[in-house]
Order: sequence, then C-alpha cells, then structure tokens
Amino acid sequence: MKSIRNAVLLMVLLIMPFEQCNVYAETKDIEKKNQTVSTIISEYDYYVDVRSMSFANAAEKYGISYDEYNSIDLIEGIIVELSKQNDSVLSQRGMNNQQIDILREYEGSRLEDNPQLRSVLATLSMTLSKVSCSSSYASAKVEWSWNSKPLIMSIDYYETVPCRWKAYNSYGALVTGSYSSTGSYCYVRYYNGSTLYTTQAKSINIGNTNSYAYSPFRSAINGDGNSCWAKAGYMVVRITGSNIHSVDFGFGYNHGISSTIPTITLDGNLGFNYSNGYEMAEQSISINV
Repeated sequence: MKSIRNAVLLMVLLIMPFEQCNVYAETKDIEKKNQTVSTIISEYDYYVDVRSMSFANAAEKYGISYDEYNSIDLIEGIIVELSKQNDSVLSQRGMNNQQIDILREYEGSRLEDNPQLRSVLATLSMTLSKVSCSSSYASAKVEWSWNSKPLIMSIDYYETVPCRWKAYNSYGALVTGSYSSTGSYCYVRYYNGSTLYTTQAKSINIGNTNSYAYSPFRSAINGDGNSCWAKAGYMVVRITGSNIHSVDFGFGYNHGISSTIPTITLDGNLGFNYSNGYEMAEQSISINV
C-alpha cells in the first residue's frame, strides 16, 4: 500500500505543472468560414518547452509555481519505471511494438536528448467541423483521440470537453443562441490496449443555456478485470435561435487530475478556465448559413 501511495504522489507531482497552464494550440483565424480545423498536442513538447525556460519565464507563460516547475525533473524517472513494465501492460496502454522497443532502449537521460520519445509519450489530436447551420439553428462537432494512454490518465480522474458559442445576425450583431438537447450528444470510446472495448454515451451539462455546455467523463473504466481507458470521443453541440447568420464555436479539452468534475469559467473570446486539471487543447471555428 505504501508503494502505491508513493507512486500516486509522484504522479500527482508530475501532473501539477499542467494546472492552470495554457498548453494548447488555438485556431487564430476564425474568419475563414465553414472549415475543418485540427491540432495535435504532444506531452513531450510540453515538458521540453517548460524546461527550456527560466522559472520566471515559465511562471509567466504557464502560471506554475516553483515546486511545479522543479517537478518536471520527475518525468525521466516516471518513464524509466514505465519502461520496466511488461509488454502486456504497455500494449494495454495503446503502445505498438515500435513504441515499446523505443521505450525499452531509454536509459533515463534527459528528454531533450531523446526526441524519439515524442513518439512514445501520448499525443492528443483534436478536430472541429461544421455539422449544419441555418437561420434558426447551428451545429458543430469536435472529435478527439489519444494515440496512446497518457502518463497521468487514472481511473479516478475526469476528462472534460466544454463548448461555448456566440451567434451573430447578418449585420454582425450578437443574437441569442440557446443550447438544444435535441441534436446534441457526446460519445466516448474506451479501449483495452488497442482494442475497442465499449462506446458509451455521456451526458452534456449546461453551464449557461445561452453560452456554454460541457461533457465530463471518467478517463477509465473497469472491464473484465482490466482498466479500459478513454482513447477517443466526439461531441456535437446544437444551438437554436432566430436570425442566425453565423456562429463561432469554441471547444476545449481538460485533462483531469481528480475525481471531481472541474468548475468551468469562461476566458477571453472563446476560451475556458478550469478549477482543476490542465488544459490540453482549445480550438475555435466559425460557421455560417
């Protein structure tokens, strides 16, 4: 039990640098209408980026504390411990044979000197697209997928995907767009290793019926004695109104660090803040009739 607690403490320290961090790729140009936008976010690049800075610069960019900044140095040890797991455990994390071979060769030197580990640490892909838009309704879809199980994903943690929107008339003035449960849905695909275990419908919580909603879901489930993790998912959000000409949709992905659903507040034009966990991605898209 003590060793488990120690492992959890190490993992929490590893997670802490991500809290309140803007580790995301944001689509800047939302004037281009009806486009699909995508981004890819790497755990590896975050670690390397933070350590390339002084504490003062990292604190300014990511808002991390001194202890959180120093805890980045735990990452090599965590990866070494991971490399000692048997092939079955690593396969259940979604790693293929090539990734396992790369991991086995890692001896614990700094990540900066081991760019091959970028293909071993988890990468999140996120894509937004238009579903439909008319003068009385609009829908957008976000899809996300991890290429392998992130280091910090735990059975007790919540992942959260929020969505917010701003609707405009043909004159560019804001109009009311209200969340519609009809036509809105979220599904998460849980994998046992690289094998799809189950696809589950997830609830969408209304933050404000006229501005944002979000879907929180467990990052893992137990099935047949194995820990099945949330590898991928998709969410469609539909709003209704009148005199709609265009709608800006913003989506995010928050990587949880506790079994508590985070409180979400709105930030900037189409962004989000979270009471716990860290922001992996934030994207926006503009669609018109």
